[in-house]
This record gives sequence, structure tokens and C-alpha cells, in this order.
Amino acid sequence: MSAPALQAFDRAFQALHRRLPGAWFRERRATAFRYFQEAGFPGPELEGWRYTDPRAWLRLELEPAAVPVAAPPVLPDAPLEGREHDVLVFVGGHYCAARSRVGALPPGVRLAPLCQVLDAGRDEILAQALDDLPFVEGGADAGFSALNTALFNSGLFLRVPDGVRLERPVHVWHLEPEAAAGGPPRCAHVRNLCLLGRGAAACVYESYSSAAAPGSGAPKSLVNSVTQLRLEDAAELRHCKLLRCDAAAHLSYSCAQLGTRAHLHSCYFGRTEALARNELQVRLLGRAARAELNGLYSAAGNGRHACLAMVRHLQRETRGDAFYRGILYGAAHGIFHGAVHIEEHAAHSEATQSNANLLIGERSRAYTRPELHIHADEVQCRHGATVGRLDDASAAYLQSRGLDAVRARALLVRAFAAEAMERFRFPDLQDWLERHVPGGGLSSGALGIA
Repeated sequence: MSAPALQAFDRAFQALHRRLPGAWFRERRATAFRYFQEAGFPGPELEGWRYTDPRAWLRLELEPAAVPVAAPPVLPDAPLEGREHDVLVFVGGHYCAARSRVGALPPGVRLAPLCQVLDAGRDEILAQALDDLPFVEGGADAGFSALNTALFNSGLFLRVPDGVRLERPVHVWHLEPEAAAGGPPRCAHVRNLCLLGRGAAACVYESYSSAAAPGSGAPKSLVNSVTQLRLEDAAELRHCKLLRCDAAAHLSYSCAQLGTRAHLHSCYFGRTEALARNELQVRLLGRAARAELNGLYSAAGNGRHACLAMVRHLQRETRGDAFYRGILYGAAHGIFHGAVHIEEHAAHSEATQSNANLLIGERSRAYTRPELHIHADEVQCRHGATVGRLDDASAAYLQSRGLDAVRARALLVRAFAAEAMERFRFPDLQDWLERHVPGGGLSSGALGIA
């Protein structure tokens, strides 16, 4: 581990741990930081980090976002603009009450910034949820999760009681402000918790964006986020994560636990010109639990974008589907690592895994590794992975129909992305996705196709 990073995080913890929210949580923070000091950061010697080595960022003396930063006058490109929803806004890891909006909620629902919940006193449900993060078993692979536990300031806290179905979607928006000229590199630690009781239902949008414009120079910030999802029996959660941190590095770890007949529909849409790593681990704890995981990731320039999807089947008749697509421009690299574990007592379970990558740049690369670990009989499992470039014959055909070369290639890219977008099923997000999907904004009318 690079000395500057270790020294910077050690200074940050010593300076902040008594000022961070939740006095009752301090000992847990101290335990996590001791673990981090012993385990260190992951590196390319670990399989899951082979192609996303973060050590170049850690040579910087990353300063914590210790002081709240004012939100920009105009929040850039709101994903749910014009739609009825509740929104919590965080800037540099700190809650921004002035830009947040929460309407009337059903009885028993708690939607609040995590910092306020921590400061309200010890909450047993919250304490158990925070203790569910299993970094103690992760070795160096869990170094960032442990550091997050030690230093996070705030994030989303959502608790929906048994039988309650939220009518309005919830949007938690994390904005990384543009670094001050000549200022030190920053690191923000974010923690989100979403807890659904038996038969509860909710829709949550989790988005990350950077105020700095793409191509505005070397990124000077790192976001380290952890999201925990817990679904009790028969709960339903539709969860969509949006990442637009072209000018910031982003390391994200999410974990989900599903009870009997619980259903998770999770989607990820991300783009980067820096470093992005999105890891999702799902544990199907109850019989007939189901998880649908979908993703579309892209990278440009010299960016590195990794998606990891791990699903563990622990009971009978569970189902897990993972469908990911990557689009890579310039000299960018895309990485997919999917793993399905079906334990011996999880008979009659089903699992599918699909990953396809489209290389646009001459120097772009894709690495894909689907895995099946099956320890039970009478299961149905399949997986597939592909890497390829645009089909010249298809592009030539479109040009023969009157499209120029640029629009022909854009239409082919859009068709590739559409395979993933069709699985998102988030109507409130449709207009935003049309603008941001690779090859987007090219309707048949704009292309001159009847």
C-alpha cells in the first residue's frame, strides 16, 4: 500500500471519527478501521481486482470530504426531472437539505439521511443492518468496504414496514462537486441502506454524478460507496443505479439479502472516462427468492469500467438472472466477472448469465469471466459471453439505405444497447435513458427511416 494514501486515511480517521454521526457507532468504526489497517487495499494480485488496480489513485494524498460543500446553482441533468418522486441530495458525501424533497409518507415508513438516523440514538434494526456487511471475512478484497464503515458520513436510509407499498419512487442523488483549482484530491465515503419488511414494495433510484465536465483534466476525486439492500419475505424492490462520474473515480460495493419469495429487480447504467467498479453480491436466503440483474456499462478514453455480479443460491427453487452489456470506446477497458453459486440444498434452482461486449475503439479491450459453481442436482444453469466489433456488412447496408457512416455506426451501437435497455423497465427513466444511452437520441425519424 502506498504510504501517502495510508497516511492520509489515518489522519482522516484520527481527525474525524469523534465528529462523524452516531456516537454509539464509534466502536464499530474503530473496529472497521483496524481491519482496514491490517488488510490494506486490494490490488491486481486478487482475481476480482486484476484489471481495475486502484493503486494509481491511492498514490495521491486523498483528503476526506470533511466539510459540507454547497450544491451548484443548477443540479446537472436530473434523471427524474418532471416526475413525482421523493429525493435526497448529497454533495461530496454530505446531506444537502436545501435540494432535497420528501412528501407525505405512509405510516411507519422512514426516509431520511443516514446521518440524522445515526444521531437520533442507537437503533437496533439499523445496528443489525450495518453489522450485516461481512467485511471481516473478505481479506484485502474488502478493504474499501471496511474503510467506508470507518469514515462514511451519510447516505440514504429507507425502511418500509410490513405490507406497505410506496407509490412514489425514491431518488438518492450523490453529486461530486468540481475540485477547487489547486485544491487537494478528495475522497467521499457514502453508505446507503434500504430495508423492506414482509410484503413491502418500493422503487429506488441511486445516482452518482460529477459536476466536472468530461475531458476536464485528470480526475481529482474518489467516491467509495456501499449500498445494503435487505428484503424480507415476499418483498419487492426495483433498484436502479446510475453512474455518470466521467471526471471522478468510483468504487461501489452493493449487497442484497432476499427472503422467501422476495423479488429484486436491479439495473445498472454507468459510464466513465476514469475508473469505475460496480460490484453486486446477492444472497438468496429464502425459498423461491428471485433476483434479476441487468447492466449497461461504457467507458471512453483510457477509462476502466468493471461490473461484478455474484449470486449465491442458498435455498430451493431460487432464481437468478444476470444480463450485462459493455460498450468500449478509444483505449478503454471493460471487465465483467459473474459468478453463480448453487449450494447443495438449493435444488430446483435456475440461473442464467449473459455478457456481451462491443469494442468501438481500435485499442479498446474487454475481459469477461462467467462462472458457475454448482453443488446441487436438478438445477438449470446456463451462461455465455462474447466480445466483438461492429459488423462492417451491416454498416455498409445501412449506408446503402441513405445513412452516412457516422449515423450507421451509431444506429448499430444503439441496437446493441437496446438489448439491455429493454430489460430495465423503469418508465420514469425512459426519457433520460434515451439521451444518455450510447447511440441515443437517434430516433427513426431523426435517422430518416420510415
